Amino acid sequence: MDYCLIGYVIENGIPTNAESNKTEYIDRVNYLSGIQGDGSVVTTINDLFLWYNAIHSNKVLSESSKQLLFTQTELNDGS
Repeated sequence: MDYCLIGYVIENGIPTNAESNKTEYIDRVNYLSGIQGDGSVVTTINDLFLWYNAIHSNKVLSESSKQLLFTQTELNDGS
């Protein structure tokens, strides 16, 4: 998938789909969710639920990768 629809823009008085791969109107996008996440992430609670289940059922990451990812580490500055 090269792009996704993130909302709409008004072009010549007509609502037009806003595509994530186009930057010419990014400052005028009306986001459908009302919330814009980092990198224009738009999701739903259902998508988050599916993502959560995929991670915890090892469909996305192996068990060893999850252990590495979720292991707390100490930074060089001690924090």
